[in-house]
Amino acid sequence: MKFRLVITALLLFLYSTGIAQNKSISGIVKDDIGEGIPGVSIVIIGTTNGTISDINGEFRINTSVGDTLQFSFIGKTPVKKVVGKNNIIP
Repeated sequence: MKFRLVITALLLFLYSTGIAQNKSISGIVKDDIGEGIPGVSIVIIGTTNGTISDINGEFRINTSVGDTLQFSFIGKTPVKKVVGKNNIIP
């Protein structure tokens, strides 16, 4: 089965505070047939802050506008996405 990471921009902005525009974002990591992928590592590049997608591929992470998120899964090429003001930039 062809398997690739597809980052779905199901971003729910729960809060936005301060000058740094910190926010908690959430989303679902899906495969090429639309099923959630559990165990995907999501890390803010340049930090040790990160999370792992749950059994349904869902994740939540506190980040700031301009941060780069790296999505990694064993045996797959990591995917990097920049956090924009209203969404993750492809």
